[in-house]
Amino acid sequence: MEGEASMSTNEEIWAKLENKEYRKLLVEQLAKRAFATQVRTIRKCREWSQEKLAKESDLTQGVVSRTEDPNLGTTFDTAAEVASGFDLAFIPKIVTFSEFVRWVQEVSEGFTDLPTFEEEKADVDGVRQTLNQEPLVAKKKPPAKAAQAWGSGDEYKTPDEMAAQLSKGGQSSSGDLTAIVGRGR
Repeated sequence: MEGEASMSTNEEIWAKLENKEYRKLLVEQLAKRAFATQVRTIRKCREWSQEKLAKESDLTQGVVSRTEDPNLGTTFDTAAEVASGFDLAFIPKIVTFSEFVRWVQEVSEGFTDLPTFEEEKADVDGVRQTLNQEPLVAKKKPPAKAAQAWGSGDEYKTPDEMAAQLSKGGQSSSGDLTAIVGRGR
C-alpha cells in the first residue's frame, strides 16, 4: 500500500513536470528548502546550537541562521562549509528529472542522523561495503564536449587518478589540490 502511494505521488509529480516553468520553480524551491531543512534536522539531531555549528563550520551564527531559513538559498561555498562543520560532504549534482523525482521522495521521507567521518570510519565493514559498490564516477574519458569543459586540452583523469598523483606529491595537469577543488582563501 505504501509503495502504491509513493508511485502515485511520483506519477503526480512527473505529470506536473510537463510544464517547463513549473519544473524550474519546483527544483529551485525544493533544493533550497530541502537543504535548509536537512541542516536544521542534523543540527537538532546532534543537539547542537546554531552557535556550535557556526564554530565547527568557521561561519557566523547569522550565516547558519540564514542557511536554515527555507525561504532563502545558500551558496555552494556556504553549503560546503556547513557540511564540513558536521564532518560530512556536500555534493552539488545536476541530475535527470527521473532522479529528481526519486530525490523528492527521499526528502519527503525525512532525514536521518548522518555519522561523522570518524564515526563512519569506525564502521570498517560498512565502509568496505560502500567502497566496493559500483563507482559513482565513470572511468572512461568523457565525450569531446564534456572534455572541453575540463579546460584547454587538459588530459582527463578520474578523481582516483588525480588523488593518487597528488598523494605522490605530483601536480595534476590542472594544478595542485587547491586549484582542483577551486578553493583558495
